[in-house]
Formats: sequence, structure tokens, C-alpha cells
Amino acid sequence: MTPSLPDLQATAAARFEDLRRQGTPGCVVGIAIDGERSVRPLGTADLRNGAPMRVDMAMRIGSVSKLVVAGVIDALAGQGALQWPDRLSAHLPEVPDSAAFSLDALGKHRTGYRDALENPAFRRRYNQNPAAAFPIEDVLAASLSQPRLKLRPGTSRYANVNAILLALTAERATGEPYPALAERLVLRPARADLRADPTSAGRSARGYRHGRISGVVEHGAAFFEATKFNPSWAGPAGDLSGNMQALLRLGASLKPLFAAAPKAPAPLQAPAYWRLISLWRNGAGHAGDVPGYSAFLGCSRDGRLLVGVLSNLSNLANGRAPATEIAATLFERWRSGGRP
Repeated sequence: MTPSLPDLQATAAARFEDLRRQGTPGCVVGIAIDGERSVRPLGTADLRNGAPMRVDMAMRIGSVSKLVVAGVIDALAGQGALQWPDRLSAHLPEVPDSAAFSLDALGKHRTGYRDALENPAFRRRYNQNPAAAFPIEDVLAASLSQPRLKLRPGTSRYANVNAILLALTAERATGEPYPALAERLVLRPARADLRADPTSAGRSARGYRHGRISGVVEHGAAFFEATKFNPSWAGPAGDLSGNMQALLRLGASLKPLFAAAPKAPAPLQAPAYWRLISLWRNGAGHAGDVPGYSAFLGCSRDGRLLVGVLSNLSNLANGRAPATEIAATLFERWRSGGRP
């Protein structure tokens, strides 16, 4: 028997209570079945005053931003401005080893390029001032100055820089800035108000994380607020913010792209990748976390279930993201046919 919206929201609430005991302040869960939606706030938005979470609260969505990059590239491919089989060197010849990879390889995270935060010097700069806004040129230089990892054929190694390079490819192919492309090709048609600027005071939940006081980007047991931490180190791969209404609208608009994705046998926590979309046994979409917040947006394989989760905790002390934990529970409930 297919679970109903109330069934799934009850499942999400029960899982959230487990996560609250592990230090998760709050979340907003959005579920749509065959287009009918339910959005429920859970827990606390601000631990200073105990203010409850609200359905309209804006939060950072982290790597769910990559779904917007995927939508931009796919739209440009449909217009003939570029194609997924293109070599990266056809658009960004200045990038090291760009002739070795197609845009499709970037979408599958099969390049071996390394992220800016893997660069010790850049990591130190971020840990010293996590609220700083890093120009995309600095992020890219920190990434590409590192030796590329040699991957076995057919294997993936997830990196934000792959999505950043795809966004820059879109700019080079069109002569239009990526934020304008994202707005014109994906966000405006979806009526999804997602923005790269910080969340608005009064409408946004405060963000928290478990980390290390001496190295705030690392996971750890120390609990602290990270609302003002800047996600600029991820660039277009992870810098968007918005509320659940915007997230569900984005997901609904991307359903054709999710449906075209190949199937993967892995569980949600160990996905494969295709065109920047995470693929797992029960569906397709993407998870995201940046210091202070975690997010999830995904669609079931049968196309009927759409799940969005926003949380104002980026990670539990064990490193897991609360938004992904709730989403995994919902997709497993859906797969099991409603059996708890």
C-alpha cells in the first residue's frame, strides 16, 4: 500500500525526534505525491530565543545548488550552445588537462580535480575567517593548483569544482554570467526563488554545526552557531539559499531530468552521479550541506514522490547530515510500500 502524505510526514517527524536527541535544532520537510504537497516545520529555528521553525524559513541548500547547474547545462544542450560530450577544452582550454575530459565526465565526477578546501593554504584562510567572501577566481585557483587525482576508469570522486567548471563553461559558451543564466533558464521558469546572497534577517533560520573550534570546517563534537559562515568556497556548486516552497518548485521543474537519469543500485548515502545528479536505488536528486545547514531534494524512481528537506544543522557529531537522514527514511518507507 502506498503511504499517504500524512503517513510520510509522521515518519519524518519520528525520524526528526531521533535527530533532535542528537543535537538537530529544527527542519522543514516538504513532500509531494502526484503533485499534492505537504510542508511541515519541526523543531527550533533559533536556539537563542526558542523561536519555532516556520514553513517560510529560508536556509542555505548547499550542493542542492548543483541541480540548478545541471538544469542550465541541459537547457543549453537543448539549444545547441554546447553538448555533454564536448571536451572541456572546447570551452575552457586554460584549465589544466581540460582536453582529457568531456562535460559528461565532469557531471559524473570522474575528473580527479580537487576542491579548494583540500588545498592546505586555502583551508587555513577559511578556518581563520569562515565569514569571508572568496572570489570564484581564488576558489578555482586553489582547486586547480593541486595535482589531479588519478582515478580508475569508471570510478567517481565527488568535487565541487566539477560543477564550478560546468557553470563557467555555460558562461563561456553564451557570454552570459552564470547567475543570469540560472535565473533565465531554470529558476524563473520554475518560479523558484533561490538566491546566492545571504538569507534575509527575520525570514531565515539560524544555522548550527558540529565541528572543531580549532578548525571550524572539520567535523567534530563541538556544537556552535555557523549562521554567518560564507559558502562562497563552493561558488555555484553550493551557494544558493531559499525556502521549502522554492525547493519543491525547483524539484517539480526538474522531474523530466530526474526521469532521464540512469538507475543506480547504491543506497542514498552512497550515490553514483550523472549530469551532476545523485543517483541511488530509489531515486535521483541531490543532498547538500554547508556549515550551518543541510538540505535535500529528490524524486522517486516512479516519479510520484518528491521530497525536500531543509535543516539548520549541517552535520551531526558523526558527520551525517540531518536532511539526508530524514530523506533516506522517507524514500525507504516509500520503497517498502508503506510498511514502517
